[in-house]
Amino acid sequence: MIFPGEDVDPESDSELAQIIREGMEEFDEADAFTHNFLSFSLDVPAARLKMDKAYHMVRHAVNACRYPTGTPAMFNNMESGMSGLQMYPYGLQVEDFTMPFVIAELLMQSYGRVIRLFPAWPKEKAASFTTLRAEGGFLVSSTLEGGEIGDTTIHSTVGGTCRLRCPWPEVVVQEGGRAVECVGEGEDVSFATEPGKTYSIERG
Repeated sequence: MIFPGEDVDPESDSELAQIIREGMEEFDEADAFTHNFLSFSLDVPAARLKMDKAYHMVRHAVNACRYPTGTPAMFNNMESGMSGLQMYPYGLQVEDFTMPFVIAELLMQSYGRVIRLFPAWPKEKAASFTTLRAEGGFLVSSTLEGGEIGDTTIHSTVGGTCRLRCPWPEVVVQEGGRAVECVGEGEDVSFATEPGKTYSIERG
């Protein structure tokens, strides 16, 4: 209902969102997975609910569900003591490669056309990403260092309004050295973009 259906806003205070959150709390980060595909259906809702254990759930799945080469595997090889090919000898499956999407959800989310930077990544852990694609055709790059989000760039591939959850009390948006007008909307800021242009987002 939170993912992939997106019928419930994970940031809402609705009764249904709370029920889902309580249900997710029942999953232990070390015992919730029998194979990598479940990380797709469990970790993404945890990340969108901004649960503290989302990062640890993903980390456990990455370490447990992989082939000796490091390629993601369908099954929990750590607990079985068997290789992925022994447990499932039919080769690789599309579901094996859901993990990059799950990791991306820790770093950047854009459901509801709102870009959120490092929404479920531990603030004490440095991280960066480059050109993750957000809803609306935006390619987003950003860094996290010392618990602070650094300068961010957003490349617009098709134009349209970009809406960003503000990482600082005030933001400055520029394109090609010129200031871009922004409109504040509660926690968010929005600005118009043109196709093919890159916008820098800095602390105001």
